[in-house]
Amino acid sequence: MIIPALRNDLRLEFIEEDGESLVVYFDDLCITKEPIAIPKELHLLIKSFDGKMDELKFTEMINKTNDSNTHIDGIINLIRNLEYLGFMETPAIEIAKRKINNYLDSPLREAICNGNTYPDNPQELELFIDDIMKISSEQKFEDTNIILSPHIDFRIGDIAKKVYSDNYNSIKNNKKVDLIIIMGTSHNKYSDYLMFTKKHFQTPLGITRTDINLIEELEKKSKYPVMIDDLAHYNEHSIELHIVMLQRLFGTKAKILPILTASFHEFIENDIYPEKSERIQDILSTINELTKNKNVLYIASGDLAHIGRKFNDDFDAESKLESLYDDDAKLIKALKDTNKNKFFDLISGIKDKNKVCGLSPFYLMLQLTDSKRGEFLSYGQWNEMDTKSAVSFAGLSLFK
Repeated sequence: MIIPALRNDLRLEFIEEDGESLVVYFDDLCITKEPIAIPKELHLLIKSFDGKMDELKFTEMINKTNDSNTHIDGIINLIRNLEYLGFMETPAIEIAKRKINNYLDSPLREAICNGNTYPDNPQELELFIDDIMKISSEQKFEDTNIILSPHIDFRIGDIAKKVYSDNYNSIKNNKKVDLIIIMGTSHNKYSDYLMFTKKHFQTPLGITRTDINLIEELEKKSKYPVMIDDLAHYNEHSIELHIVMLQRLFGTKAKILPILTASFHEFIENDIYPEKSERIQDILSTINELTKNKNVLYIASGDLAHIGRKFNDDFDAESKLESLYDDDAKLIKALKDTNKNKFFDLISGIKDKNKVCGLSPFYLMLQLTDSKRGEFLSYGQWNEMDTKSAVSFAGLSLFK
């Protein structure tokens, strides 16, 4: 088998750890899931591959200086692992790069969840969303224009659809929406705390246009650089799942301001409230100034806990579901009380051991809207038995 060459577009970082020299491979295109570190001497070997050498010739080359077949097998296994993870030049990687380049050249951010998370056929998708809305259609909700909502996969069933239904039934009576501000968790790429795109969002239900003029005004008036990061939005589902719901309820007339929010681990480690960031405060206050005369609908998209084997915990999630409910109840109360710093403290105080991906969008939405009270709508836990893992999520309405 041919040994592929190392990708030439990786970003490398040389570090020392426990007396060992390592090279960390970063993929800014986010084709790979996460960075990987390998010993420096192996990096020097791997970077010499030209994509033409086969494993037999490689073994012969190594044997001239090393008698250990185990060592050769270990190196080949490492190379194959790097290939599998997407760090080597392969036909699949070339296809992925072409897709990304086509995306970057396009004015559209095309749907990635159609045909799996939700139906690809427009008529089927409309019926799919209508069925979600019917779940809570008989309930009475206080009308609002601000919701904290999950982005959990629709496919896990009624437990998730009920939360979406509660959330969207509470905002469905907003008839004169000029702008929809959507903040969603960024799971793959962090280039700033707030990451924007000027691309329009296309789904089977049509194209929802991003308010490019608003972003350009924000760029002019903010004291700090506004991060336009199209790659962060490329494979991210946290905004898209809400776009299809919004398109069905409100059509495609209203424009959106799509914002991905990054991890707050730096604030947790330094024991600093995110609101103390002048950069965050300036951008959010500028958004408020620019939108003060608009009829705005606000959506924050995030889940709560991620626990169990799939999320690198050393326990089965099912054994922790009762205690997780208690932890989540405290978070929900803080959100209901619109106490963003209490919400942060509860997560920071245990070093985010439950991996709450809604921390940044929920916190920042509370900061942006300066809401005075909240209403708890519903809660769910998805216990994925196959992976011994679980995700929890909740829906809330906020009021200024």
